[in-house]
Amino acid sequence: MADDLNGVVHARKGSCSIALSPELGDELAEHYRRTAFKGEAEFVFCHPERGTRYSEKTWAERFQAAREAAGISDYVRPFHDLRHTALTNEAAAGSSPIALMAKAGHSDMKTTRIYLRLAGPSSAMRPKRSNDVCWE
Repeated sequence: MADDLNGVVHARKGSCSIALSPELGDELAEHYRRTAFKGEAEFVFCHPERGTRYSEKTWAERFQAAREAAGISDYVRPFHDLRHTALTNEAAAGSSPIALMAKAGHSDMKTTRIYLRLAGPSSAMRPKRSNDVCWE
């Protein structure tokens, strides 16, 4: 649950601060305006009629169909790999270590260094926006 959409996301075990782009913040605000489920204990992305969480199986099946449509036959862990890819691309785009740590919601720089290493030694020297990396 977002705290007034100021970048604080509450999880069941606590909360962490994450960096949101203005576009993502706007989209989340619009989603919040549309949903009937606004309670503290409710899910941000839930079944539109029941408010229950989506089944992991549902998303995995959709992800697999999209993967097959894209011609990707190798096994891919559906969602955690997407997180790794996004953070590694952010590091490769030249995001500062502190900004990357904040975006990931890491509490320890040791975890963030994994993505910095994967991005390569010259990543901090290339001042590009992360969106540019996706569309090159």
